[in-house]
Amino acid sequence: MASLKRAVARTRAHGLQCAAYRGPRGEGEGEGVDFNVHEYMATASVARDMLRLVDETEALRRREVAAARVRARAAGAQRSLDRGGDGGDGDDGDDGDEGVGGDQVDGVDGADGASDGVDAPRPRLQYYGTSYGTVLGNTFLSMFPGRVKRMILDGVVIADNWVRGNWDESALDTHHALDYFYQTCFDAGAKCALRAGSDASWHAVQHRVEALVARLDEDPVPGAAVDGPEISIDGRQVLDLLFGKLYAPLDLFEGLASTLAQAVGGNYTRLLAELVPPMSDKHDDEHDDEHDDEHDRPGNTDRAVAAILGPFTWGTEVFSSVACGDAHDLSGYPLSHWQHQLQELQARYPHQSAFIADQTIKCAGWQSRPRDRFAGPFRSPAPAPGPSDAGTDGHDAEQGRPSAPLLLLSTLYDPVTPLDSARAVARDHPGARVLVQNSVGHCTLLASPSECTRRVIRAYMVDGTMPDEGLVCEGDCVPFADCAFERGGLRR
Repeated sequence: MASLKRAVARTRAHGLQCAAYRGPRGEGEGEGVDFNVHEYMATASVARDMLRLVDETEALRRREVAAARVRARAAGAQRSLDRGGDGGDGDDGDDGDEGVGGDQVDGVDGADGASDGVDAPRPRLQYYGTSYGTVLGNTFLSMFPGRVKRMILDGVVIADNWVRGNWDESALDTHHALDYFYQTCFDAGAKCALRAGSDASWHAVQHRVEALVARLDEDPVPGAAVDGPEISIDGRQVLDLLFGKLYAPLDLFEGLASTLAQAVGGNYTRLLAELVPPMSDKHDDEHDDEHDDEHDRPGNTDRAVAAILGPFTWGTEVFSSVACGDAHDLSGYPLSHWQHQLQELQARYPHQSAFIADQTIKCAGWQSRPRDRFAGPFRSPAPAPGPSDAGTDGHDAEQGRPSAPLLLLSTLYDPVTPLDSARAVARDHPGARVLVQNSVGHCTLLASPSECTRRVIRAYMVDGTMPDEGLVCEGDCVPFADCAFERGGLRR
């Protein structure tokens, strides 16, 4: 209970500090007027930026097409003159471009790309989003359904839970993913350093790790990292490390097994390096490209999230700023609220409760409210395939329908965005389908390469073809074994 009180107090102090920070606006943004950057760290703001990017990209494309046509006509006219013609309608001219001149093409003003008539389609977004990117994608689809061409969401977060600051459902399948680590370690035999020759089943590997956690909870081990802070290693930190590695089994399980095997034997050197990377690695930009993903992990309570953040140790703070800004204001709840929530989580998730509570408690003191916030409803109308796939007039595009149904991807057991979340989101978007990849990890992209999944993605992105209802794709690789297929990755 004392640790909870300290955590809430720390996050409230952090919230006060962030709310008090004021920075100067950039050039052309009202010089001399202070602002708080957290007011703009919201998903709705990014969704509007995406819409602007789509429009500006299309405007640039049309200007380039118009310029190319002008150049082609000029070249054709010159060739006609060289042959002794009058340059009016030479065979090499662009006969289909009469009436098009300057930066004007197909009724589009080259200055801003806006349509001057109903014949010019509005550009649409084609999007593949993973993890938090599924919140961003769902937000865009719900705010601007008529500006979506095709959208894939992989590793799906329930946006309604996101804006409530509710992470309770995120760990539904974490225990299955953890069991998968023990099972694949046992099946790998000598390739898994944590497996003993006398093990009769994967439960023996599990019991070995659980005994390590219990031992460190009873008697934490002190450590002094080279060029880093001192640390006391307890069972909670081992669990945090475990959960972080569940994101990408192919890349992380083998190293995790070696780290735990050494710790079980009483050697905590590698575990210490995992929990507290050297300070020089955190701040020396010259070595960013040399970081070993197995050891470059921030040594704090954000380890499970930070396990995929790469060398940017401030990534979890940025993530929390966006999550807390998108969520309802949770700063006014008393300590008793957080005590009750932690008790409920402990009853439901004995091993993961502290990690889940950490995510919500970060918002307990967050006071910076975004200027542009979208809290739902996270829904879209039925898609309108056909001519609208290429675009519609401006009014229909703003208020209209997407060109294709939403496609959602999920692994069988995702440690932070369970399959049930993808199915829940699909119910709010007519025609949406969920493709399940029979692998374990966060997002199909990280869990395992799968040619089956890639075929589905290609067909959908090219012409909007949806997979058969209930299709399950197999992963092509498993942990602790060589993988000859091209691997996906998520850089944060």
